[in-house]
Amino acid sequence: MSFKKLDKKGQELNPGDVCVRLVRTGQYSQNLEFIVYKGEVFGGKGSKGEFGRFITPTGQSSIKYSSVVFVFEPVGERRSESDEVQTVLRKYYEG
Repeated sequence: MSFKKLDKKGQELNPGDVCVRLVRTGQYSQNLEFIVYKGEVFGGKGSKGEFGRFITPTGQSSIKYSSVVFVFEPVGERRSESDEVQTVLRKYYEG
């Protein structure tokens, strides 16, 4: 059993990581939002380790880990391993 917190694609979240999450803005529309992972949410009845504390453009918020779709470390060498990001990057660099 591991206590590491993971995003939707199984990448580990560390405090200070920049993340992208999917935000539904209507029945047929959705946006991506950049957020920064701050740490775990302690307490809270029924959270079961599914929520983390994030810094969002509107302030701090508790967000479900499964809504985070992309994680990267801005000052490190860790890159995204998700298939979607790799495909887009490959298309960019290959023309």
